[in-house]
Amino acid sequence: MTARRRTLPMPPRLLSKEQLGEYLQCSPGTVDQLVADGLLPPPRKWRGLSRFDRVVVDAVLDKVYGIADTGADESITEAIDGRTRARALR
Repeated sequence: MTARRRTLPMPPRLLSKEQLGEYLQCSPGTVDQLVADGLLPPPRKWRGLSRFDRVVVDAVLDKVYGIADTGADESITEAIDGRTRARALR
């Protein structure tokens, strides 16, 4: 008897808006709002499709939660920091 090797599915790196919403547990409309507010980077075109890079989104979230200094886009992290401060002052 030969042992079967079990392979785990690889998570997709490039996500549609709907997939990113599932990943973040929010609606696609909320993804649009997060992008419009500058809290998430906009999608990039890849082979004619608009896709979000999961690794970039993870880097932004890591920066927001202080998990690691990932080199996330400083303009995005500054916008997040500014909005966080503004909410704290309300």
